[in-house]
Amino acid sequence: MPNSIEQGAQKDQVMFLFKGEPSSGKSIAAASFPNCYIFDMEDRIRSVAAHWLPKGKRDIQYDTYGYADYNRFDAMWDKFEDASKMNKFPYETVIVDTLTSCSDLLLHHVNREKGLAGKKLKKVGGVTVNSIEDYNAESSALTELVLFMRQIKCKYKILVAHVVKTDRQDLENNETVVTRALLTAGKKVAAKLPGYFDEIYHFEQKPQAGRPRFMVQTMSTGEDFARTTLNLPQVIDQTGQSLFDIIQPKLQEVIQLGNPSISIVK
Repeated sequence: MPNSIEQGAQKDQVMFLFKGEPSSGKSIAAASFPNCYIFDMEDRIRSVAAHWLPKGKRDIQYDTYGYADYNRFDAMWDKFEDASKMNKFPYETVIVDTLTSCSDLLLHHVNREKGLAGKKLKKVGGVTVNSIEDYNAESSALTELVLFMRQIKCKYKILVAHVVKTDRQDLENNETVVTRALLTAGKKVAAKLPGYFDEIYHFEQKPQAGRPRFMVQTMSTGEDFARTTLNLPQVIDQTGQSLFDIIQPKLQEVIQLGNPSISIVK
């Protein structure tokens, strides 16, 4: 039987995309969410610990994955998939930090498998370079990663991503348009992935005298795309605060907190 529009307004899980330039507060904001597991792809956990341990936050677990750790990375997703099927998922929040390093890990794995299969790798000046089929493999693998995130049975799923400025020529208006896109090896997957997320926030560090301010955009402005389905202000100042605590009242309006399909194992 079809769902009602009232059911569409309620969700038991929310997908977040946190994007921005390095040191803009993305990882620390993601770790503000409750009972989280972090796929630490860039060995950034030290800054997260330095921020949250003095504030008494202890519900953070993580594993660090290097570019050669594909098998460990894949095995953890298998465990999460099994836990979801049993409705005994151990975390409320799962964080992948970052998309860019996931891309590096996946491309390294592709090249390694090609080498083991005896395929000749393309090289320039003695350095292995990726081919079109490698970028297609990256696109498929990153899409599969996001689909895995959608399927696991936790309340909050967060993908952290770096951005890069891109220029395109607007021939009609004879001007150069500058935008910031997700930083992946292939361009097509970077344009595709945001469509899978409920909430897309853009993070910025605003320099000022003394300590900088850490700002979060929830709606698109100029070259930075963002969106929210929650009733949030266009810009949030998260400096010295927990982003989760700031947005939690609005999350509670849409999250079905008592949904029986989610069973958190403490």
